[in-house]
Amino acid sequence: MRQRAGHGATVVEALVTMAPTLRSLEAAVAALARTPRYRDVDQRWQRLIDQSGEAGAFALERRCLDAQYALRLADPERADYRAWDGAQLAILRGRSYLREGDSGHAQAEGMAALRRMLDDGGTLAWNDCLTLARDLARLAPERMSFVAGHIRALRPAGMAPANRRDLEIRIARLEANAQFRLGRHDLAIAWARQGRYGTYTDNDDSTNAVLLDWLMEAGRTDEAAALAFESVFNERPASSGRGRLMAQEQVDLGRSPSPYWPLTLAYAAGRDAPTGVHAAYLQLARERAPGHPAIDAVQGLHLFAQQDAARALPLLEAAVRDPALANSDVVPKLWLCRMRVHGVAQALAMPFIDSPSAGWCYGIAMQLTQETQQQLPLHEPWPHDVVAALATRYDEQALVQFERFFETGAGMFRDAHIRLYAILCCKLANRYRALDPLDARIPVLHEKGLAVIPFGEQHEGLLRYYLDADDNAGIADAAQRLWDFAQGHRAPEHRPADYIGRVVNALQALGRDDEAERWRARLQ
Repeated sequence: MRQRAGHGATVVEALVTMAPTLRSLEAAVAALARTPRYRDVDQRWQRLIDQSGEAGAFALERRCLDAQYALRLADPERADYRAWDGAQLAILRGRSYLREGDSGHAQAEGMAALRRMLDDGGTLAWNDCLTLARDLARLAPERMSFVAGHIRALRPAGMAPANRRDLEIRIARLEANAQFRLGRHDLAIAWARQGRYGTYTDNDDSTNAVLLDWLMEAGRTDEAAALAFESVFNERPASSGRGRLMAQEQVDLGRSPSPYWPLTLAYAAGRDAPTGVHAAYLQLARERAPGHPAIDAVQGLHLFAQQDAARALPLLEAAVRDPALANSDVVPKLWLCRMRVHGVAQALAMPFIDSPSAGWCYGIAMQLTQETQQQLPLHEPWPHDVVAALATRYDEQALVQFERFFETGAGMFRDAHIRLYAILCCKLANRYRALDPLDARIPVLHEKGLAVIPFGEQHEGLLRYYLDADDNAGIADAAQRLWDFAQGHRAPEHRPADYIGRVVNALQALGRDDEAERWRARLQ
């Protein structure tokens, strides 16, 4: 039975609230070990674990980890977490040994964590194993391929292609880190290229920042230069800063002849840089690669920022011939330049501008409908239907590109963002509904989105379609799914009274009177 904190707990509090020394930490550990179980004792051990690690008292840190684990092992409420707790203990002990510089013991703990992960009787799901694998890539890198296979074997058989690709990207990152630790740098780079996409689960760009360093260490400077420009040109949060610093180093050293180094600095200089600085970097790029399309892109964007649409327009038109430059910044600005130079009606009749990325196409559609009109003269007429149709074309292109990426793994940085895909499915379904509420594409799109990341609007849209179609079986099924979803998620907009009457009628028409009565009861 858990007890209230007594004298021992008070001693622990006093010892750990002062600036910790090794002696005070050891005394706190001894005091807590003598203290009967009481509320928050797990958190007190965690505090000592953190403080011991910060103080570099790694042996003491591991004693605290063992004590905390013993406490959890004796807790009947954690019976379902035995496998996780055991594997996590080995992982944390392994981290401690790594920080201490003891790679031998760290590897042994990694193997212990792997054994516990495999011998748990199936209580650890694939996502639990994936979480543990992040540390196993450091502690037992030679076993990472085996771990990856184990995770794949555990994933649900019906996992949607989008979620399968998301998992493969995260596995690729683990494989890359493991191969790098094993000194296989070319393999590490190859795996990192497969894992360098921006996913919904982490939505960062650290893999590209690491890849930049690995490419330079491997002497693959031309590849690093191209990646640095890509990162800065697309303003990615982690890798753009690293790419800019690397470009400055390379331009100052003057050793690498790639035009992408000065182009990176020209773009990074932005609208606030002195014109001479911007021009000097562009001139260096021209000397290295005359006629390079990225020069047109950088110069065109610079002129656009200076409100010179007439001079920016031909440069941006030339730039988008290179698909890698047709991003969600360049393409909307090209459409806007066309409108400013030729007028909205004539601009919208000009050739469609392709973009190779699902994420970019999604962003282009958003900007066309939400921002472009605000950047035109107030007197300029705005054909809402024509613009909406153009935006829908980009969204439809995004859908194709998302699904191609999920199938092949080949695409651009944001093509891996599964939540963006789910939102896009709902967005397109709503667009089609506005044109024709019985469009057969509507339920297909909602089902695609629900298979990836379910949310209330998808369920409501699916039910609305079947209500419009007067499809009794569809109404009954979609209503039940919406109801079940709303019970497990915060759904403040869920209004059962709006549809329960129709559900009851549908169930009665299907001869399912018992279910109809249960639905009636839900109104009470």
